[in-house]
Formats: sequence, C-alpha cells, structure tokens
Amino acid sequence: FVDDTAQVFLGLRIACANCHHHPYEKWSQDDYWGLAAFFGRLGKKQVSVPSTTNNQRNLQVIFTRPDGNVTNKRTNKPAVLKPLDGEPVVLERGDDPRQKLVDWMVDVKNPFFARAVA
Repeated sequence: FVDDTAQVFLGLRIACANCHHHPYEKWSQDDYWGLAAFFGRLGKKQVSVPSTTNNQRNLQVIFTRPDGNVTNKRTNKPAVLKPLDGEPVVLERGDDPRQKLVDWMVDVKNPFFARAVA
C-alpha cells in the first residue's frame, strides 16, 4: 500500500527505503516504515465466490482490522505513525490511521500532494 500511495498521491518513489537507505536519497527506512504504519490495520485474504461458469473464483479482499501495526525492518520494533517530513501521529481510540494520513496529505503545508496532483 505504501509504495502506491507515495507514488500516486505524493509523487515520490520510496520503495527502496523499505530495505535500505541510499546515501544520496532523502528518505530513510524509518521514513518508509512511518508511512507504512498508517496501513497497519489493513488485512488481505482470499475469498472464493461462485462464477458464471459454475467454478469457484478467488478474489483478494482487503479489510480493516480493529488494531494492528507494521514492524520497522531496521529496528524490528513496531513502526511509529509518521508522515514524510512530519511529526509522529498519536491516535485516539477509534481513530482510523488512514484518515490521519489523508488529513496530512491534503494539508496546505504539505508540498507533495499538490505537486503530484497538478
């Protein structure tokens, strides 16, 4: 989720930071995993559904879990919710981290979204 979100909505390619930090790139592994943490509650599963040819067809379903996180591969600890070039985000009970991410994306102080959309 994080690679597509960064490229489509922010105009940034940060996939390499998943595993390592290039000395000439701005984004670190902590930046990558901070952004990935916004998607920690998402899950994926395969679901069989009937098809028109009397066979079963498998679909991938994406769903929201009540809780969850991602592990920062560099630290092997739960990643801290943190938008790129932003401050860590604290969630209140019942908050959806993806909504906090969207709020940050469309904030007038965020230089990435406007440039990517234009």
